[in-house]
Amino acid sequence: MNWTLTQVAKEGTHHLLEEQPAYEGRFDHVLPFHSPGLAPVKDSTGAYHINLKGEQLYEARYLKTFGFYEGCSSVQTLDGEAFHIDFQGEPLYSQRFDWCGNFQQGWASVRRFDGQYQHISSQGQFLTDQTWSYVGDFREGAVVAQRADGRHSHLNLKGKLLNDHWYLNLGVFHKGIATAEDEQGWHHIDKQGRPLYDRRFKAVEDFYNEQARVEQFDGALLVIDFQGTSLQVLREPTRSPFESVSADLVSYWRSFTLKAAVELGVFEAFPGTASSVSLACGISLDKAEAMTQALWELGYVKREHQTYRVTEKGALLHQDHQYSLSKAALTFGHQAHVQPWQNLSHLCRGDLAGYSDDRFKALEQDVAHAEIYHQAMLTYAKHDYEDVGVSFPGQGHKKVIDVAGGSGELLKSILKGHPHLQGVLLDRPSALRQARLPESASAIPFDLFEPWPVKGDAILLARVLHDWSDAQGELILKKAFNALEPGGRLYLLEMLLDEDSPNGRLLNLHMVAVNGGQERTKQEFVTMLEKAGFGFETVQHTGQISTWIIAKKEK
Repeated sequence: MNWTLTQVAKEGTHHLLEEQPAYEGRFDHVLPFHSPGLAPVKDSTGAYHINLKGEQLYEARYLKTFGFYEGCSSVQTLDGEAFHIDFQGEPLYSQRFDWCGNFQQGWASVRRFDGQYQHISSQGQFLTDQTWSYVGDFREGAVVAQRADGRHSHLNLKGKLLNDHWYLNLGVFHKGIATAEDEQGWHHIDKQGRPLYDRRFKAVEDFYNEQARVEQFDGALLVIDFQGTSLQVLREPTRSPFESVSADLVSYWRSFTLKAAVELGVFEAFPGTASSVSLACGISLDKAEAMTQALWELGYVKREHQTYRVTEKGALLHQDHQYSLSKAALTFGHQAHVQPWQNLSHLCRGDLAGYSDDRFKALEQDVAHAEIYHQAMLTYAKHDYEDVGVSFPGQGHKKVIDVAGGSGELLKSILKGHPHLQGVLLDRPSALRQARLPESASAIPFDLFEPWPVKGDAILLARVLHDWSDAQGELILKKAFNALEPGGRLYLLEMLLDEDSPNGRLLNLHMVAVNGGQERTKQEFVTMLEKAGFGFETVQHTGQISTWIIAKKEK
């Protein structure tokens, strides 16, 4: 019998060959036959494998069995241990795992009991010591690997990176081309990790005979070539460019709706009806109905009959949430943030009337807004820096200085992961009021552009330089150089722009508008560091959107 001609019967209890039962027996469940003609089955005795005659291959029984690939099958025991077996049902190696994939090109992905992924050979040897958040099956000599921050790249058969490009999502290679997703959308890349074209789509399929089916963000379905050129329209857009631009033009409706809802205490009034929101917030019923229904459309509440309840998004704007963004809603809706955007065209033309070159000094003069601003930044710091201390690459230091570190959340995270360190937090008095530091750290008020009051062998500048122009940034770096002991290291934590990607460019424009600062590429940071006397060493990803940029002060 030719196993390729078999199929699973619709009952799922046996296999068919030329539309007739391939054998007399019946099982609780069967899976398709795989080379060399073996199929996983399950009955009252457990899971095992059969041949084309319906005969068992071995006496052993498992909780789950899967198809044979390259002579190996993944199985799982009643105790939840996974491993691979041979045709006799014997384990191929002594290790046990939480889950096992299939062998492809000599390697199989496995998930360890700590949740990390690796590849093993049929002898149980690991491809490398490196662990990943996820790895898939090999195809065309490459495999998708995911690191801790959720970004993906490709590895070769030696477990080494094919390139240094990282994407939000990634597909396996098909004839040398893979699907990839970045912040702008899906596209296709080559084995060097380079996009084949500039366009981005809502969804893309693999190329088939040099053409691929894609979906645009406006709902249109197209067929494109390797250059991203549209060859055929399969469906017209469901949303026109006119509608998209119109939505962008009124996007401020969203932020001011959220700001007003926070100011009114609407999120604290849920669950409730429009009538109860009206009473709780002291607003008229018609306005309460308009507000709750707008929040419903935006996905911040859901309606069950006439009662509104907050969604996961809406809960983040309740003032008692662990990571409440209520103060952020007030901060980004404040004139200090809104007015610079309204005056952006004047700023671009060089009209600096009324523009402060030190927004933080101006912030100090508005005590009420400064309090809200620092509370908002504290929330972001708690969220973003909670686990960053684990990734802090500084080893062997004695004293770490967190410069302009706000509430000190990053410093606390680092000291928690490195308890031998002493810490010093420097910032303006209004920022330090939010700080709650451990005994191993102290807080000292200072001005970034005045002489720094302390020296150390490790200095942190986390999301500081993006607030300032190149000239101001170079001055800050020179002060850091002077405050750093010989042989010490500077650790910048910043988002790196990719020269070939638009990601982060709107944030960059925000820094230009509000602070007169900017986001930068790796090379721009290297240039600034070298001008200040530092020797650039390396970059290291944190698992978040920011990256450690490490430089050394030579002895």
